[in-house]
Amino acid sequence: MKARLAVSGLFVIGLLAGLTTGCDTTPTVVEPHTNGEKEEVSPISTPYPPRTSPLSPPPTPLPTLPTIEITREPEVGLMSRDEAIALAKQALSEHLDIDEASIEVVWIEPVTWSDTSLGCPEKGKVYAQVLVPGYRVLLQVGEEEHDVHIGNGRAVVCERSIGPPLIDEVPAAAQAYDLAREDLAHRLDVPVTEIKAVLIRPATWPDGSLGCPQPGETYPQTPTEGFVVLLEHRNKVYEYHTDGERLVLCTTPSP
Repeated sequence: MKARLAVSGLFVIGLLAGLTTGCDTTPTVVEPHTNGEKEEVSPISTPYPPRTSPLSPPPTPLPTLPTIEITREPEVGLMSRDEAIALAKQALSEHLDIDEASIEVVWIEPVTWSDTSLGCPEKGKVYAQVLVPGYRVLLQVGEEEHDVHIGNGRAVVCERSIGPPLIDEVPAAAQAYDLAREDLAHRLDVPVTEIKAVLIRPATWPDGSLGCPQPGETYPQTPTEGFVVLLEHRNKVYEYHTDGERLVLCTTPSP
């Protein structure tokens, strides 16, 4: 019995020694046969996705600047000043049956009419309420001045011819002239004696805007009678409209 235990012990001791020796042995690397050519080994891909976020914080966005819109003066179609003057002279020469050579130009200015009457409405007629770009031309024949309105390729001679006697004949016109003159002198901060009269004439407007409608305003749609007063200061003409109760400056004074 003791002999069997001794043999078994020796067997176990030998087996453990063999296992220990196997663990200390350097492993042998076996390379595949490639006929002398080295096989390229693909790089090991990383399991992590590439970095997408910047290493530094993003710059602070600049504030949005406000947009400034500049409103230009209304364009006057394809008609030039010279063409408007020629058309005005032709219309007045036919209206008075005179030669165009006897007509002189006092001044001309671009305007935008409030309807197709071109600022010279006739009683009993209906006009389209649309803005019409054009010109206003003041012509002179002898001592008389005539107001001609241009728009949509046509010219209208606004009756009547206005001369100096009008102020003496119509007290309302004289009052309108005085009020407009004082208002313009105050706006320009100049002596009233520097304000000169250019033209004063009666007018009838198709509504209560007095021919100078303001954006966003509504007016009574009834014909309104009054006066157009043109004043001059340092070669610039200013246009006033009045119905005897209200005085409206239709031309913005220069600063």
